[in-house]
Amino acid sequence: VRLVPLHEMVDAITVNRKAKATIARDNWVRVRNGLYKDDLAKVVEVDFASQKATIKLVPRLDLNAMATRAADPEARKRNPFGRSGPVRPPARPFVAEEARQLALLVSRMPGPDGQVYLQLGSHRLINGYVERDVALKSLTVIEGVPPLEE
Repeated sequence: VRLVPLHEMVDAITVNRKAKATIARDNWVRVRNGLYKDDLAKVVEVDFASQKATIKLVPRLDLNAMATRAADPEARKRNPFGRSGPVRPPARPFVAEEARQLALLVSRMPGPDGQVYLQLGSHRLINGYVERDVALKSLTVIEGVPPLEE
């Protein structure tokens, strides 16, 4: 029985260390999937142990749809995830007064870093932006500063 030389062995695994190492705090990224697909976001925190990052981006909330779901419990059964069809709400900063006018519950919560944030359902909002925890593999790093139009 002889050992096979290393250069003759078949590669079983390839690890992309470069992609994991390039995502850092205050980097600009694009979201690859979901409601926020192709949206620009800023990395707030990175946790390589759990392969997750906290990002801050402009929310895409349909407050009118949220209000009708809250008022009509049967609407949740018809559409459990709250979105009707392929229509994506426009990206715009969150204003708490608009949500309160629609009788949505907006609560103030203390954050882990001592900052106060607003909670609307499962959305965590700070200064008009939404903060989300997403997987690192669902982010694409943008080199340099993004264009001013975005």
